[in-house]
Amino acid sequence: MVNFVLRLKLSSLVEGICTVGPMGLPRFSKIPSSKGAYVALALYAVEPRRLSASEIERVTGIDRVSSHYLSAPRLKKYFQKDSEGKFGLTTEGKRWVTEEILPGLR
Repeated sequence: MVNFVLRLKLSSLVEGICTVGPMGLPRFSKIPSSKGAYVALALYAVEPRRLSASEIERVTGIDRVSSHYLSAPRLKKYFQKDSEGKFGLTTEGKRWVTEEILPGLR
């Protein structure tokens, strides 16, 4: 069921940029030049699902996402951590993805 829901979301929001890879995680054919933007895009693609730091690393191939991107002073306004230690986007993070990141990839 998660895979089906994820497929619907991916096809409607990031069509031509992303497909569903192993374990229902996104696989990107186009990526932003900024690693922080890539992390945000990965989280946006799986909304409303949240990802652990290790899942984000698996999707993006970026090491130490928690300390270098999710908690970085210049980027942390875009990310939020829940009580289970998983990450999602803040409202500002969603706006960043839809208004700046996605248009730059189309």
